[in-house]
Amino acid sequence: MTGRPVALVGDNGTSLYMLVDLSGSMTVHRATMKGALLFAASNTIARVVMHGFVAEVNAATGPLGPCISMINASSVLDLEWVCGEVRDSLGVYRCVTPLQLNVSQGTTQITIDSVIGITDASVGWTASYGNTARLRWVSAEGPNKAFRIETPQYTVDWRGDGTFPYCGAAADLRGVGWSHRVTWTAAPLHSMAVTALKLSRFHRSAAAQRTLTMELYVPDATTIYDDELQMVVAYIDSTDVPRIEQAGGLVALQFSSTRSPLASSSASWTANGVASFSAKKLELTTAYEVKENSEVTVSLALCKARSPSLVVYVSPELGLA
Repeated sequence: MTGRPVALVGDNGTSLYMLVDLSGSMTVHRATMKGALLFAASNTIARVVMHGFVAEVNAATGPLGPCISMINASSVLDLEWVCGEVRDSLGVYRCVTPLQLNVSQGTTQITIDSVIGITDASVGWTASYGNTARLRWVSAEGPNKAFRIETPQYTVDWRGDGTFPYCGAAADLRGVGWSHRVTWTAAPLHSMAVTALKLSRFHRSAAAQRTLTMELYVPDATTIYDDELQMVVAYIDSTDVPRIEQAGGLVALQFSSTRSPLASSSASWTANGVASFSAKKLELTTAYEVKENSEVTVSLALCKARSPSLVVYVSPELGLA
């Protein structure tokens, strides 16, 4: 397919409900990306599948994209793009912005997985604790290794470009230091926690009570209290009973004059250029013995809205003692 993008407007120009399958297709553009699909109807609900889809720009004159545009207020998009490529025929430019979407739409679901040439997929959702929109982007191979989960409440991401701090020896993701960057926005305030991250560790030792530690790297300019974050630990005890315990997240304390800031940690972080951050931690000692050869999962939940947003780095390696 060459030339202008396919514009989908609906029979009456206002409503459009459809399935689009571009799997195995290819578009070719001259100099600039014209896009593959433009959803122009004011009320659109679309399911788009693009497995193996390729977009090429001959002799591109600038960054590539977007490939899909859907910006009207009543539009809902369910997109799945697994494998494929966005490329400049000269190999100079990459695609930074593959999507142009209505950032206030609360139910859009996007999956972009292993698409070569996309370097930093994001949407920029309007912060909201009630919307369920989600972007999942994974680039596991090639020069642009990265991942991102983006919602209106938070974003968790990593980029393999050496700019992320890491804790201790957590430098073994294809030889690149890494951590989870949690961008904390509109978690519900004083109502319910929003789970942003889940980590796990296999407990191989003999059954015993254990202390789980989640290492954090937080900005010096902001005091984060332990009632604003919640650590939830799930494990099987030595009698095969499932247990769930938590630390922090007591939101009622947010109204109190006596609150406790996050505990400092002695863990060593390599900053990689991220200045004015300090090591903190969340920690919990199990009430029961953890079963030998069983998995322990630890979730990090956000218990307070942040405006403006706040960045916290989380080590992927759980401490277990």
